[in-house]
Amino acid sequence: MSKFLLMMWMAVGASWASSIYQVQFVGTFGEGAFAFTFGANGQPLEQSLTGLTLRGKISIVMDALPGPTSVTEFVTSYETIGSSPLWLQNAEFSVDGFSGFANGLFESGPYFLESVPVPAGGTAGEPSAYEQRFGVLESLNALQLGLIVKDVWTNPAVLDFQNSGVWNLNAQGLSGTPYNPQTGQFQAISGTPSFSTGFVRYQRIRSVNNVTLPGFTMIENTFIQGSFSASSVTGEVVVPEPGTWWALAGGLGGIVLLRRRG
Repeated sequence: MSKFLLMMWMAVGASWASSIYQVQFVGTFGEGAFAFTFGANGQPLEQSLTGLTLRGKISIVMDALPGPTSVTEFVTSYETIGSSPLWLQNAEFSVDGFSGFANGLFESGPYFLESVPVPAGGTAGEPSAYEQRFGVLESLNALQLGLIVKDVWTNPAVLDFQNSGVWNLNAQGLSGTPYNPQTGQFQAISGTPSFSTGFVRYQRIRSVNNVTLPGFTMIENTFIQGSFSASSVTGEVVVPEPGTWWALAGGLGGIVLLRRRG
């Protein structure tokens, strides 16, 4: 079993016994948001994302959330840094009405902010980084989420690989706070924030040898970046059914095998 499959299997097994707190939001990209890639001839291609709808989802394994790293009169925050997801089950976002580019090397989404382990026979270019931040501000009914992911590696099939993602969301004035530090309990939230800021960035660069044209390198370069404001935020406790986890594990395994064969 590959290292990636083993990690996913362990994550699924650990999450099976735990409830998930899932936050979803809908927002709008602001000025300057854009997508970028290189065309087949090496020319730069760029599209504006300003005004487009952004949808995001982040799931937290409640039992895995550590104790707070800081507690003040304003905010209670939790922060972990490591080489693998610790309390985050998944994070993703998508852009409505965005079909990407007429370029098969560009991913049109959804974009998953996840750590990609070094494959068998690969060499890590630098240590993987996985930073997770979660904070609540009780006085303003505020939610703060932050995630940074970065991987750099090479292996015989992929000459160079870089994967990075950043996601920040600050939403205030919701129906309640998502987490009570005093009781350690999560609770449902919903509503239109009275104030919201956010930022997402996703980049994946991968170069591989083109088997049909020896000596020619094919490069994937997917880059999405922009600030946004959330118009709707919801949070709820989700208890997955055991059968769902088994199906998810099998599906993830199939996807990984297809990617490896590709």
